[in-house]
Amino acid sequence: DGLRVKFVEQLPSQPSGQPGENHRVEVVAGDTIREFKVKLTAACEAESNFWKGRSEEFTKSFADIAIGFKHLVMVFIPSPKVQKLLKQRLTNSDEYKRQYNMDLADPSNWQPLDPARSFSQYSQFNFGRVPVMLRVVEETPTYKAQNLRYKLFAEEQNQLTYLDRNEPKVCFGWAKYKHQEGSTEWRQAFISKISDKDRPWKATWVQDWCLEEETALERGPGPEAAALLQTAEEVEEPKEKDPKDDDTKNPDGTDKDPAAAAAAAAAKAPPAKKAPPTGKDLEKALADQAEARKKPQLERKQVLLQPRLPLVDDVVNEDHEEILKQALTLRQSGMSDWEIEGVLNQLLKDSPDSKSAGADGEDVITLDEIRSYLQRQDATKGQ
Repeated sequence: DGLRVKFVEQLPSQPSGQPGENHRVEVVAGDTIREFKVKLTAACEAESNFWKGRSEEFTKSFADIAIGFKHLVMVFIPSPKVQKLLKQRLTNSDEYKRQYNMDLADPSNWQPLDPARSFSQYSQFNFGRVPVMLRVVEETPTYKAQNLRYKLFAEEQNQLTYLDRNEPKVCFGWAKYKHQEGSTEWRQAFISKISDKDRPWKATWVQDWCLEEETALERGPGPEAAALLQTAEEVEEPKEKDPKDDDTKNPDGTDKDPAAAAAAAAAKAPPAKKAPPTGKDLEKALADQAEARKKPQLERKQVLLQPRLPLVDDVVNEDHEEILKQALTLRQSGMSDWEIEGVLNQLLKDSPDSKSAGADGEDVITLDEIRSYLQRQDATKGQ
């Protein structure tokens, strides 16, 4: 059933003389699974050297063994039935021995370990406190079909994180966040494209996506909403009228003409102030301010897209597509990207199908467009 290699907490003073126990390689709880593979390879080499001149069979068995990235390190997890018999202290019973051997032979009772994690991070298996059985096998599609635990483990390992998000409508990146006092910083964000000409990028901050979103009222008003709230404080209290300021009386005390009195009152009246929002209008104003901070619209220079070939920005001008096909040939001939830009724009200008090509810079092939096209071609070839 394969070779057996034993690692102990304290190395014996002399080799035991048993196969797999003479390598003198130490494994500690702080070792990662990846480091364990390296030590296991070294242990097999040392074991082979020990048996030279003693046993040709064991010398060959432990020779030329290399444990690499294609190998799985797995820990044995007995079935609930075996665990129940163990708790009942029936380990000497025939039923326990039969079920235990069946579990050992069942691939689905072996759980793969993450190469990036250390033994100490798997506290549920008590590494370093009790003897633990490990198995090392080479990963294959056939073995994945046999071991359900490995199948689920592979799916988890291959699952993309939010840092790898690259979809036609949104991708991960960084965007400039503006604080209320005016300072800025780069923050992680999910970036999407919108139809706005001046600010075609929209950012959703990752921290708002990860954490439970707060309501607009909990966040408090933004600068504009706060100004709306202060409007109520700026309303002056009514003052008592001075008789001299009575617009309905003449200086001699007689009544003014109604039309003249109305005109005089209108001339002295202060400009009408917008009533401060209340109730639902106030809540909407606060919510709009919070939404603008959570999902700002930005210029191209205010965003950095993480993917090398962001699908959200994978748009080629139809008028440029045929001419861009020549960029690859020009680069292979030794031209720089700046030289290619000049040649392609000249071709675009001379093209009879081009609409006012190059006129006042309205329709030109940019350096970014050329590089994006070439990168896309390189990625397509690599697939």
